[in-house]
Amino acid sequence: MKKYFLLISAIICAVFLVAPAAKADLMGPYVGIGVNDDASVISGLLGYTVVLLDKQGYDDGEATGELEGVLAGLMEITILEDNKYATISWDLTGLGYAAYAVAVKDGNANHSGIQWVYYTVTEAQRIIGGGNVDTLGNGAGAISHISLYGAETAIPEPATMLLLGSGLIGLAGFARKRFKK
Repeated sequence: MKKYFLLISAIICAVFLVAPAAKADLMGPYVGIGVNDDASVISGLLGYTVVLLDKQGYDDGEATGELEGVLAGLMEITILEDNKYATISWDLTGLGYAAYAVAVKDGNANHSGIQWVYYTVTEAQRIIGGGNVDTLGNGAGAISHISLYGAETAIPEPATMLLLGSGLIGLAGFARKRFKK
């Protein structure tokens, strides 16, 4: 019985530690919030401070080589259907940042006057995520820029991890000793 309990516990822990985050579409688009792509605009939208992680430029669906941000070039972007749609993804594992918003620029703005639309990132996609974006909310012109915004995450220092690990080992030893009695 004890062996089965330990085996089941180990399997459950392994599933939670190894399972990838679920991918779902981004929330949005939000239109008319601002006419520029700026961290202060995104910070105002979200209610907390963010920084530009990655910004990539496009012209007629082709990458222009224009890269900005603290993790420039991180996003994987595929431009689709008349340059109005794109699929994006990112993996921030171990980089010390979490994603919070995506901004998409309509290079033409098709008389709408609104160049940027914004998407928010769901909690499940903060580290590994992605989704579909488009310019339909701001005139349905061609995508010219896609930006990813985020904030620094707290990374546990080695001493904290050592303390946590030794505590878990102690609990396991106590449980084992208790089960032997």
